[in-house]
Amino acid sequence: MSMEKTPSALRIMLVEDNEHDRLAFRRAFQKSDVPCEITDYARAEDALERLRSDAASFHIVVIDYILPGMSGLDLYREMLNENIRLPAVILTGRGSEHFAVEALKAGIDDYIIKDPTHQYLNLLPIVLPQVVRKYNDRLKREEAEKSLRDSEEKYKTTFEHTGTAMAVIEEDTTISLVNHQFELQSGYSRKEIEGKKSWTELVHPEDLERMKEAHRRKREPGEETFSQYEFRFVDREGNIKHILLTIDIIPGTKQSIATFLDITERKRVEEEIRREKERAEAYLNIAGVMLGTIDADENISLINKKGCEILGYKAEELIGRNWFDTLVPQRIRDEIRSIFGKLMAGDIEPVKHYENTLLTRDGEEKIIAFHNTVIRNPGGEISGILFSGEDITQRKRAEEKLRESVERYRFLLANSLDGIWLSVFEEPIDITLPEAEVVRLIGEREVIVEANDVLAKMYGFDKGSQLTGKRWSELDYAEGLLHLNMEIVRSHYKLDRCVYRGKDSEGNIRYFEESGVGNIVDGKLVSSFGIARDITERKRMEKEKKELEQKAQLASRLASVGEMASGIAHEINNPLTGVIGFSQLLAQREDMPEDIKEQLGIIAEGSQRVASIVSRLLAFARQ
Repeated sequence: MSMEKTPSALRIMLVEDNEHDRLAFRRAFQKSDVPCEITDYARAEDALERLRSDAASFHIVVIDYILPGMSGLDLYREMLNENIRLPAVILTGRGSEHFAVEALKAGIDDYIIKDPTHQYLNLLPIVLPQVVRKYNDRLKREEAEKSLRDSEEKYKTTFEHTGTAMAVIEEDTTISLVNHQFELQSGYSRKEIEGKKSWTELVHPEDLERMKEAHRRKREPGEETFSQYEFRFVDREGNIKHILLTIDIIPGTKQSIATFLDITERKRVEEEIRREKERAEAYLNIAGVMLGTIDADENISLINKKGCEILGYKAEELIGRNWFDTLVPQRIRDEIRSIFGKLMAGDIEPVKHYENTLLTRDGEEKIIAFHNTVIRNPGGEISGILFSGEDITQRKRAEEKLRESVERYRFLLANSLDGIWLSVFEEPIDITLPEAEVVRLIGEREVIVEANDVLAKMYGFDKGSQLTGKRWSELDYAEGLLHLNMEIVRSHYKLDRCVYRGKDSEGNIRYFEESGVGNIVDGKLVSSFGIARDITERKRMEKEKKELEQKAQLASRLASVGEMASGIAHEINNPLTGVIGFSQLLAQREDMPEDIKEQLGIIAEGSQRVASIVSRLLAFARQ
């Protein structure tokens, strides 16, 4: 328990178990122009003990509804039972308005809702003095009612000089008596009001039916009704004022006495708070990332629309639930919860950027990139965290796939039996240029950025790294390079098994077969990728095969000629034998003339020459 003293101050007893809220309460008055003395208690029992002995030291009691042990409402009831007469205001959290209604029915003078953003603190210096004045007004009104029975004049004096607008209302709604404050508030004179105007003429049309029903029920026997109402009051000039009406039946009559407390400023502040809240919610809901807050008790106190979309929940399903038990996977829950506890205790500094896994409503795990900052209460103590989170699950999956793809590429590069290369162009080449110009620029600008060892060995090097940074034009195969680049352009940058000739580092002629593809971006050639194979040995084998085939073809032709020669020789040899034999026989006849013998000798000689040719043909056929 502590106490602050200020001369001529509003003396307040605050019953609040939350130390942070007690400090915030004090700061709210320190920032205001309202002097005050604040005595605070954490327990209702201690406060009640003080009130029993020294209630006169206080102007007002402000009670938190939820307290350890005796509740705030029970404390107030004990005050009533023990005739401790002080105005009282209940503080209650958002979502607990039914507690406030219960408190009003019990006679509590007013209630204030403790919103999460602590805007209610701005209302305290406005509302509490008004409650005290209202309470004092009520005491004065009660005294006036007593005086009314004793002395009309005394009653009128009290009625007239109270600081609140007051009126006496007849059963038929006619205003029969008003005080000067009511004249000021309404803009009408007494002559214009008393006995002439109905209070219904001063009520905003949208509130009229509700107020008429309250007026009727107030006069119904056994009807339980409120003594206070808020409505919009319309003055003579048409100005709308927000009024807190306190009304009751004058005992022994059918008249009502009412006080009209102008709470327009209070309503303006509340409306401003509401608009700010709506504006903040609108900002939150149009954000493209998850936004929210977690309080010191690990509960979700705010979550925006995007956060709900990512997690698959509605906002009302998450607000108030434990962040870790609801959204953090079991396997990491204890670790993350421990870090949060240390953060709330101030033992560690918050990590502004980190990645964590959350569970959606369907049990799916999503990877979230978080940005955090701590929230501090008016006392400067850490009361929670404000976070933003971006769903990077798809990006992470894409990165993993890319990593796997890179690993496969590296494996292929290292284990391929073919040469593999990747090259870039120092400056992208416009492929709409004339063919000859594109071919020239490819030769000038293409640089090898990656090559495997197989490709390096094709050109007489040991490692692919020895080719990195080189231009193809630096390798000794200028004639083949020109042909290759021409084919790349003519194939529309999709080269399929083009064969070209070059020299390795030792000057040996090599033959290569290459397939490649150009990477075209916005009409410009920016890089190329390809596979090359050394086919020198294949070329040599193809040449040898061709030579063998030629020899075989020649041998086949010679065999055919020999076979034909053998056939011809046999065909000629048979009749030739007869020619030679018969010519010799005829030449031996004695009766044969000499001239005929001479001619037969010529025939025999010619036949012998033919026989010699046939003999050589047979010898050729036998080879």
